[in-house]
Amino acid sequence: MPPSTTRLGLKVQLLDRELRTQFKLGIDQDRLVITNVERGSSADLAGLEPGDVILAAGKALGKDAENAEHLSEMLFKAIPEKGLLLRVKRGDNARFVVIKPDR
Repeated sequence: MPPSTTRLGLKVQLLDRELRTQFKLGIDQDRLVITNVERGSSADLAGLEPGDVILAAGKALGKDAENAEHLSEMLFKAIPEKGLLLRVKRGDNARFVVIKPDR
């Protein structure tokens, strides 16, 4: 079972060969990939989908989310009213998303 970041309503894993094939991702991407999004969760409302790659997270986006535990820690430290800023990639497009923890 992949690690979960339940306050966000998503599950993430480090990319490996199997996930690259499953989500048709390039070999140049060496990050966390979203493997599941709970319906109605903060992640779902922000438009995140399985197969999206998390490029960076945090206020300054200078920190890479190294694993699910690190992402969860960043979320825990986030101010609920402001949420957590993510830079995500889907296909050839990257975008910024703010998600707020489920209470």
